[in-house]
Amino acid sequence: MQIRIVSFTKKGRELSERIEKAFPEHVFLRYKKGEDNLTEFTEAAFKGNNPLLFIGAMGIAVRTIAPFVEDKLKDPPVIVIDELGKHVIPILSGHIGGANELALSVAERIEAIPVVTTATDLNQAFSVDLFAKENNLEIVNREGIARTSMKALEGKPITISVQNYPPKNDVDVMVLDGLFIKSGLVVGVGCKRGKTTTEIQAFVDECLEMIGATKSDISAISSIDIKADEEGLIELSKELSVPFITFEKDLLEKVNGSFSSSDFVKSKVGVDNVCERSAVLARGKGAEILLKKQSRDGITVAIAGTKKDNKTIYVVGMGPGTEKLITPEAKEALDRADTIIGYTVYLDLLKNRYPEKEMLSTPMTKEVERCRICFREAAKGKSVAMVCSGDPGVYGMASIMHELLDEVNGNFRIKVIPGITAAMSGAAILGAPINHDFCVISLSDLLTPWELIERRLRAAAEGDLAIAIYNPSSRKRNDYLGRACSILAETIELNRPCGYVKNIGRDGETYRVCSMADLIEAESKGEIDMFTTVFIGNSQTRIIGDKLVTPRGYLSKPGVSNEKI
Repeated sequence: MQIRIVSFTKKGRELSERIEKAFPEHVFLRYKKGEDNLTEFTEAAFKGNNPLLFIGAMGIAVRTIAPFVEDKLKDPPVIVIDELGKHVIPILSGHIGGANELALSVAERIEAIPVVTTATDLNQAFSVDLFAKENNLEIVNREGIARTSMKALEGKPITISVQNYPPKNDVDVMVLDGLFIKSGLVVGVGCKRGKTTTEIQAFVDECLEMIGATKSDISAISSIDIKADEEGLIELSKELSVPFITFEKDLLEKVNGSFSSSDFVKSKVGVDNVCERSAVLARGKGAEILLKKQSRDGITVAIAGTKKDNKTIYVVGMGPGTEKLITPEAKEALDRADTIIGYTVYLDLLKNRYPEKEMLSTPMTKEVERCRICFREAAKGKSVAMVCSGDPGVYGMASIMHELLDEVNGNFRIKVIPGITAAMSGAAILGAPINHDFCVISLSDLLTPWELIERRLRAAAEGDLAIAIYNPSSRKRNDYLGRACSILAETIELNRPCGYVKNIGRDGETYRVCSMADLIEAESKGEIDMFTTVFIGNSQTRIIGDKLVTPRGYLSKPGVSNEKI
């Protein structure tokens, strides 16, 4: 254990040395007056959850720690010792932080008098927070500490249920599977009166799917105390065999964080948000919102957990990369991510939007290593997003991420978030070239033998499908589009209406409507590259104005009027 000591006088420093010698099993950091900043030294103790020993006046200690005191379940132990070493007084985090225990130990080793002021200790009464600490449990219903302690001080028996949930009778303390909620997800729920379990559960299932989780990942249901008798929520907790935890509005208001605020909700229940606040509060230390408030038919749901709970890796399609073509769901995943992983070109498109985020990349042809980096970073407790251009399920990383699940440990989940693939975004620019049956074929033979690509081209031509061609040409493959067109020309006329789009959604975006013969010429002039998507029409495709259009057949339906507009 690392312990920080603050002293200001010669006698204080001498006592510091005595304490250090008395505890050879611990590491001590000593405040050096004139060299260290006292505020920063104290803040470091709180951030690192290091015990803090003040040797001197209690007033100085209280004023120094005041800006950093946050929560009795999170704050580190703070002890004050007079500079003569006569009295040792724990002043913060006596039970959970262990200040009382440390004070007794210090007093014994330096032969001082411990001054413990905690009521349950003085009266030798049951202390629920000390019980939790001694049994390595995590408290999630913090308002129950005072209620249980008061009952113990009055000499009334304390009832505890271990493992059986829900308990047959009301109890003061519930211990689930040997612990309070220590891991897993908490689903916060708000709802109108009378919502059924079926309605609530169906919406909860949809929300879990949004983050790639399942019902087995849920550790608790949470809400506000006025919903404690809501039958739909009570029955849901029973069906899931997890506790239903409710909080008073005053406690919910004090939860730190950025939450979705509603004036209407506040007017009804006294706090601006129920589902997000209650979920974070119930999950406890280190909790964060994994799914923001979702609303439907009088039900609101949010999901909270810690980074260690979030074993979902998001495989995100960012479309062509332009801000306006990234979907809201993709933006949410990227906003949540601690680390974004991808090919360098794709990360460059996101750097301005997320300058503060960690970004990791591998070069072209290192896709498998890039995926393994995702699992390694997620195993560290980070929220990870793998980005792909277009859609991750169309020549993207979705399949390899799923394939690699077999070789990794840790019960990871893969959540694929679709994006707008080049066939869609390019077609929109050209007009409507794939408005009927179509196929997508890549001319890259890095992973697919050219012989197989040839078979697919011939099949597409024989089937009279409109074709979107990816990876049509590159410096090393500067004749592949011409070769493909030659194969198609065995079935398709060279004057077939076609088109291509370069740099979709990016600087330098251009498009051209042409014939298949023109495509061959354009490639030979270097006008078509890896950032170009090519479209080859079917037998019905026409050029209308400067757009490429493949009719669906609506105008040829029987009974359709030919009246001019």
